[in-house]
Amino acid sequence: MMHGRHFTVAECAVTDADTNTTFFVATVAVLHRPLPDIDVEPRTAVSRWLGTGAKTGRPDFDQAFRVRTADIRWLPVALIDAHVAGTVPSSWSVRGNHLVVVRRGRLNPEKVQPVLAETLPLAAVLDPGSR
Repeated sequence: MMHGRHFTVAECAVTDADTNTTFFVATVAVLHRPLPDIDVEPRTAVSRWLGTGAKTGRPDFDQAFRVRTADIRWLPVALIDAHVAGTVPSSWSVRGNHLVVVRRGRLNPEKVQPVLAETLPLAAVLDPGSR
């Protein structure tokens, strides 16, 4: 728990057919209200060229990030500003009332607080007033 918000942090691994293993750290923050499914990720060159994904009307954001959601209104201006400024994780998703941030790497128990601190501002913008 951090700043009144419940979190889960876990390490997971994916092994391919050649037995190469890639590790990930998943951080899940519990939001106080469910939101529509949302996926945000940095755009690739192909994605920029195709222009797929929901549009926010902010060219700097829309050029840099791809959004998949049925309802773009759930992306507040403060969140778009935070993405452009680089103060929130660049890729994340919401399923119901769970905000999920996944990063490559191993989980170091001594570094859990910084992992939570990276996700906390994003949770606060998506779930304002719920501290």
